[in-house]
Amino acid sequence: IVLQCNSFAEPLTLMSFNIRYDNSKDGENRWNLRKEHVAEVIREQQPDVIAIQEAVSSQMKYFSDEFQDLIPIGEHTGGNNREFAGLFIKESKFELLDSGQIWLSETPNKKGSVGWDASLSRSAVWAKLKLRDSESNPFVVFGTHFDHRGKEARFESAKLLIEHIESLDSGTPIVVMGDLNCEP
Repeated sequence: IVLQCNSFAEPLTLMSFNIRYDNSKDGENRWNLRKEHVAEVIREQQPDVIAIQEAVSSQMKYFSDEFQDLIPIGEHTGGNNREFAGLFIKESKFELLDSGQIWLSETPNKKGSVGWDASLSRSAVWAKLKLRDSESNPFVVFGTHFDHRGKEARFESAKLLIEHIESLDSGTPIVVMGDLNCEP
């Protein structure tokens, strides 16, 4: 999903992209056969911020090699070869003012915690950004990946995310992106 925002001093292109983790059992859809297409899509869209889901270490390495101007924000959800569901920001365009990560569970500050009826550890990564060389106001962008099985986990994750957003400066524009694993 690509969104272009014209509410700022200059247009921004934001992308949310579940790239599917590197799974050798994916046959003709395995990562080695689709990674160049994923990179091509990103190059075509030229996003300023990407909320990415399901990237494991090998995929993160590929992204760092292919897109040296996009820096990752966030941690893997339970060890380096677990999912990275965080943000990539265009370093040449933004100044990173602050960032953080909350775990979508009853213990949001406990790294790797699993909440409610979720099958996996899930998180939401946020970054407060300001356009470089600009007097524009900062904005906050969130990237997340809600659980694919736990209905209660998705509901509670949304509530937790809203609580965290409400704790931020109310005048700051906020964008939430990710794979919410549900219908609109």
